[in-house]
Amino acid sequence: MRGTLYEAILHMPFRKPQGSGPRMYMPSARSPSWPIARTNRRSRELSPRGNTCFGTSGLQALLHLPRFFNRILSHNTQQADGTIGFPCRSTRMLQREIQEMSMMTGWDTKPGVKPVPLRHCPACALKRVAQRYWSKVDLSADGRPTAFCHSQVDLRRIERIDMALAQYTPGAADEDQEEFQTRYLKACRESVDHT
Repeated sequence: MRGTLYEAILHMPFRKPQGSGPRMYMPSARSPSWPIARTNRRSRELSPRGNTCFGTSGLQALLHLPRFFNRILSHNTQQADGTIGFPCRSTRMLQREIQEMSMMTGWDTKPGVKPVPLRHCPACALKRVAQRYWSKVDLSADGRPTAFCHSQVDLRRIERIDMALAQYTPGAADEDQEEFQTRYLKACRESVDHT
């Protein structure tokens, strides 16, 4: 994994925008602590579907980074001052920007193939998985977390989002963990309104 990717995501400065009236912003304070409710902190298994183990292993690695976990939990969350932290942007706008960026680099979807639409905010989908991954739900009788089945709704949503993103990624056929993380984290960053 490249350090610069995590620098961009985890250490991105956020500040309150200038101007009058209420604005949305993300506070710059990020806690490295684990704000999870369950006492058993064992990781959950993420069962892959087909050839998606590269994505589930990449996703699981992200879910074990305290700073990243805290950052993604703050997405679309009302702050103490009433503003919304780390708010969403339009998925249509995001997909259009991804298409434009891919065309500038000479990469586009295959001719005659209809693009997979981006229907969900990548950051919102990742936040739902993070919350459920570390939640008290789906525990065994002795309190151990049970595996997420590949058909779990939130995992399927991330898979569909990644399919939409991969079609504009040069070399996406390699399907490795770093590629998934890079693609998905860039989409999370771009799916957020930083104004």
